[in-house]
Amino acid sequence: MSILAEGKTPEEWVAVLAERSIPVSVRTLREAANRIGACHKLGRAMIITPDQMDMILQEGQQCRSNRISAA
Repeated sequence: MSILAEGKTPEEWVAVLAERSIPVSVRTLREAANRIGACHKLGRAMIITPDQMDMILQEGQQCRSNRISAA
């Protein structure tokens, strides 16, 4: 039952991200979760656990530095 206890819907995760000033749409989050299989689905309902949310964020584009190596 940890999936139900800890998991959230994409809409709930978007609200959590918005509280931290990270604007993401529900559609974008659903697409990312589907693309890498980081979700649990029953019909059209989707639940994402905290571990899966970490996977989604890690799969996202990483920040790239503009610094050039001095070597």
